Amino acid sequence: MAAEEFCPHCERSLKADPIPEKYFEHDLTSEGHLRSFASAERTWPGEGLCFCLPYGDKPPEERFYSHKIGNEIGGIYDGVLFWSCPFCGGRWHRFTEGGDLRKRAQPYVDAIAPAAVPHD
Repeated sequence: MAAEEFCPHCERSLKADPIPEKYFEHDLTSEGHLRSFASAERTWPGEGLCFCLPYGDKPPEERFYSHKIGNEIGGIYDGVLFWSCPFCGGRWHRFTEGGDLRKRAQPYVDAIAPAAVPHD
């Protein structure tokens, strides 16, 4: 079973529903290993789209949607710069200490987060 992931601020679980197998495509890597990747998007009731990203060789019981929000800041980094929680608005680093990207993310992680949207 996949390790549960929690918000480091409110400690709420970020694990959402399992991703149905029908949303995965399979192919073989150049080494002959089976590779699975999600090729679909899902709409949550009352919310925006949730996108599935590559899941490598994870077995089906470890494939879950996540409530964790990846935040990209244009002109700073082309990709997820830091994470945030949709429940409490808390923000935390994606990158380890000492790196340039962590330093660039710091002002955004430290900024006062907008009010969280209630989910339940």
